[in-house]
This record gives sequence, C-alpha cells and structure tokens, in this order.
Amino acid sequence: MYRTKKSEDRYQQYRKTESRCPFCTLSGERIIEETKSFYLIKNIYGYDIWDRRKVKIHLLLISKNHIAALQEIEKDMVQEYTDILKKYSERGFDIFTRATVSLTKSQPHFHTHLIKTTGRLLKSVHFNEDPYFLHFS
Repeated sequence: MYRTKKSEDRYQQYRKTESRCPFCTLSGERIIEETKSFYLIKNIYGYDIWDRRKVKIHLLLISKNHIAALQEIEKDMVQEYTDILKKYSERGFDIFTRATVSLTKSQPHFHTHLIKTTGRLLKSVHFNEDPYFLHFS
C-alpha cells in the first residue's frame, strides 16, 4: 500500500494540524454506513496503490469507541465487524488491519482498511527514497 508523493505530502500536512483523534470526531457527511459499534467512511487520505494496482475506493471501518487494537473488541462487536467485512469482501474489497505494534500504524484508534482496486496490474512501480514516494505506469 502506497501513496504518490503528492498524496503523501497532503496527508503529512493534515497530520501536522491534528490536535485530537480524527476518528473520534467524525462528521456526518463522511459516514457511508453505521452500525451500533462501527462507522464505515471514505478515506480522504487513501492509498493510491494496493498490490501493484491502482486504488479505486478506499474505505475505513472504524470502531465508534476509541480502542487501540483488535484484541480490545468486545464479544458483542465481533459479529457486526465480521458481517461488514464479509459484505465488502464479497463486493471485491481487500481487507487490511495493522497490528498494534506496527511501526507504520499512523492512527492509534482501531480501524480496518477496505480497498477496491481497478484490478489491472501496473506495468511498473518505482520507489524513490521512501516507500511512500513512488512513480507508476
């Protein structure tokens, strides 16, 4: 999963302005779907590339309560969580959640990425200096 330099710069600029958890202060227009325990939103700082394919849609499944890890999901939340993942997996979305100890995890609020690509494999992907800066064709 990668962003172009332009996308990564935009995301890093946003991160500098963050004063609170952005997932605890969601606005209604970003919410696509809502259950008792979760919000599904469009990721406004989504990835551009996933598995060497261009990303078409990047959603985030976010717990309403501020929890840090999958291990903190309560039993009554598990069915909701898996039902949403199953529904979007059947629609062709890849599903990705970072471990709590992941060095690349940028938000402490538990969330899962749901990513749909164009399906076409890119001919080439070139990384410069940092894996988030790339050129592709």
